[in-house]
Amino acid sequence: MKALPTLSLIALLLAAGSAGALTWTVETVDSSGRAGQYASLAVDGAGNLHLCYYDSLEGDLRYARKSGGGWSLSAIDTSGDVGRFCAIAVGADNNPRVGYFDSTNRALKYAAFSGSAWVTETPDPGPGVGQYTSLCLLGTTDIISYHDQERRNLKLATKTTSWALTQIDTAGDVGRFTSVANSGNNQTRISYYSDTQRQLVFARQQGINWVRENPDPAIDAGIHTSLVLSGDVPTIAYLDSAGGRVKRAVKPAGWVLDTADNSGTGGGYVSLALDPTGQPVVSFFDRVNGDLRVSRRVGGTWITEAVDTAGTVGMYTSCRVSADSIIYVAYYDQTRGWLKLASSFLDNSPPAVASMALSPDTVRQEGFTVLTGRITDNRGVAGAEYFLDSAGAPGSGISPSPVAGFGPASVDVFDTIFTAPLSPGLHVVYLRGLDSAGLWGALDSAWFYKAGPDTSPPSFSIQVSPSSPAVGSLLSISAVPSEALHPDSAVSCTLRSGDGSFRTAPLLRDSAVYTAELSTAGLASGPCRLTVSGYDRWANRGWSFLDLSLAAGGEFLPDGMVYAWPNPARGDRVHFHYYVNSNAMVTAEVFALDGRRVTRLTGRGYGGRPPHQASSNAVVWDIRGVASDVYILRLTAVSDADGENRTVVKKFAIVK
Repeated sequence: MKALPTLSLIALLLAAGSAGALTWTVETVDSSGRAGQYASLAVDGAGNLHLCYYDSLEGDLRYARKSGGGWSLSAIDTSGDVGRFCAIAVGADNNPRVGYFDSTNRALKYAAFSGSAWVTETPDPGPGVGQYTSLCLLGTTDIISYHDQERRNLKLATKTTSWALTQIDTAGDVGRFTSVANSGNNQTRISYYSDTQRQLVFARQQGINWVRENPDPAIDAGIHTSLVLSGDVPTIAYLDSAGGRVKRAVKPAGWVLDTADNSGTGGGYVSLALDPTGQPVVSFFDRVNGDLRVSRRVGGTWITEAVDTAGTVGMYTSCRVSADSIIYVAYYDQTRGWLKLASSFLDNSPPAVASMALSPDTVRQEGFTVLTGRITDNRGVAGAEYFLDSAGAPGSGISPSPVAGFGPASVDVFDTIFTAPLSPGLHVVYLRGLDSAGLWGALDSAWFYKAGPDTSPPSFSIQVSPSSPAVGSLLSISAVPSEALHPDSAVSCTLRSGDGSFRTAPLLRDSAVYTAELSTAGLASGPCRLTVSGYDRWANRGWSFLDLSLAAGGEFLPDGMVYAWPNPARGDRVHFHYYVNSNAMVTAEVFALDGRRVTRLTGRGYGGRPPHQASSNAVVWDIRGVASDVYILRLTAVSDADGENRTVVKKFAIVK
């Protein structure tokens, strides 16, 4: 057994450089030098990462695992030159299995982790077999596709209790770049390359027979294949080496082809995964620039971005997407000889309307209202549309103008809506955004009123009871409008005292009368104004006023308006709040239960001011260093006007 290196972990955040780009984190898994070729990645059900790879310096097959924290590295097989063409899969028990090539014996090998140790086997001793391995699991059955380089054939090894070997395709020079998957019910599928035909081949199991197809008729298209099944629908990513294009073939019924990257710089090492929404994610090597690239299909559009450009990087890619939408790509850094991993959270959410408004929200006969809104999307906002009164199909609305152009992740839009053709009454505007991937977001809405031919606002006949209220009393209000109001109109009342303090409440309709009850507690005594407002059926807003005078509250220091806050007190301070109906000097004394006075505080009381208003009617006690216990508050107020004296006693607690 050879000594293993100490893990070196380097994290690099790559910021998105264009609309639709992701933010990638790149870390070094193994920096021992010349380790990381033939990387293969798997994500288990718990979200743990498993990697197998080849150490070309030592000629070993290695394993890296990440569970929550950092990476742990170990050797799987060190017997000779082993580990090229390795492929990993994880079973329901979260234990990994690996198929790989034994270069020393020119044989196919297999290793399974038992939970405590790796156990190796030789499914096919060859000689001259085991390159281009691909591994998948079906329950407890291991399935390995591989190339018989001696006979230039495609083979399959399966094991439930013992290994069984099958020749899948012997028609010429076939079987390189294999990728295997199984959807159950004895339905194994394999993608691979035919050197004889110079084409991509897809083989599917049908009972005991195999049916072969050519998804892409193009010559020199089909190396570096990667196959994934979504149910029974196969998707294959591969390299068209003639044009340097990364392509995709999918078969929902017949084969459908498209191009994931058309730059002409694709250099192979293609790996395919499907995100939780079923959209493809493809990693590959950019042979011209020596970069790692990833292409994603979102909303009918392929987005390609450079993930790592630091040196010659991106060979031997292996791409997976976790159930919580994290893309992982393992790959080889040829410049440094390191195994690396790039990861990014994949946000497939559609664009959102962050805000929208219509101004004014009440429009006269020949007027207009201005729509403003903000659309946000992490891929970039490509457009927006709005509808008046009824929403239509995506793409069929009216396009507002962007304030500073479309493209960024947050775009402000506006438009002027002329209201002359509209009927009087309530109107609704619906707004939604379009992102750079072609996804339309959900509708948001705002409304406005268009006034009718009658432009005179309504008025209200107001009555209150009692007619001479005092501070702290409950005021009953009734209001009768001068005309019928709009059925959706909100009718409200506000009572505002001379010092600016106020109380507000909605009025509820009772036949032709609107009524409410309003507390005057906390308002200042003296002159005050009651305002009632509402809209008529033509969207004209009217106000009516009633001037009142609030008498000082009948009780100088009401018992119910003296209290400690918070109670129990758990922090550094406790506030003693109180209400007085006229200006006064206030003394707060605190006693322990044994009668010992703990502290004495003084403050001012302002007549008619509520206890909670800017702490004007409160004294504060700093309780740092005061023991947890129950205490007695004795608060005394002496009126400035006539010397009236009143004391209220309350209990409170301190808990630390």
